Amino acid sequence: MSGAGPVKPSVGACATTVLSIDTAVDAIQTGKAKVMLAGGVDDFYEEPSTEFAAMGATSNTLDEYACGREPSEMCRPCTSTRNGFMEGQGAGVAVLMSASTAIACGAPIYGIIGMSATATDKNGRSVPAPGKGILTSAREAPGATAAPLRQLSIAHRRRAFETQLRMLDAWRADELALLAEDENAAARAEIDEQYADQRRALQDKLGNEFWKRTPAISPLRGSLAVWGLAADDIGLASFHGTSTKANDLNESEV
Repeated sequence: MSGAGPVKPSVGACATTVLSIDTAVDAIQTGKAKVMLAGGVDDFYEEPSTEFAAMGATSNTLDEYACGREPSEMCRPCTSTRNGFMEGQGAGVAVLMSASTAIACGAPIYGIIGMSATATDKNGRSVPAPGKGILTSAREAPGATAAPLRQLSIAHRRRAFETQLRMLDAWRADELALLAEDENAAARAEIDEQYADQRRALQDKLGNEFWKRTPAISPLRGSLAVWGLAADDIGLASFHGTSTKANDLNESEV
């Protein structure tokens, strides 16, 4: 592809794309890459097909035909007769970058990733025998005080940003004032670079990361609050829909 940058392959069967996006988001947020291609591909092979069948995760074609069902009816999530999914082939790739990078290069923005996460628990063993580890996205410390919840307000974070930015501006002015008249432009450029780095760190802290390492704010609540949203603003939720007897119930309960 003539691409340059980090390579972070992930393998996780039907979860490959989710894992890839989570890895890509981390790479972009940590500054390891500006643009990441994230996605997954599935093909049909004998080995995984045999393993899925042994797990009881896939529908039995012979049984389904005996019931008079066509292939299009053999995967039917959330029905009372569900009996596993059907394997298929396909691929999907998403091009991920920060908003500033998208604006700079004129890329169309089709959506914003507010949060990505993966989770498991001690109970989850496989697709047909799942756990509810994903609920940890809503974890909050019991009995936590309400004081940190002021951070959920964009107005509160804006005031904090402006206050700390004034302090940063004063630091820059003091550093420049200490320079002698004959000191070269490189010294001034170094101060400006440090100032820009600290300003970006301040923006990250009060913009996207204020909720991290704060037990009273769950990852889901904090990620929504970045955009001034709350749980009541969620308009759609989709799930895996494996059509297995256990997982459809599990995901509905989650």
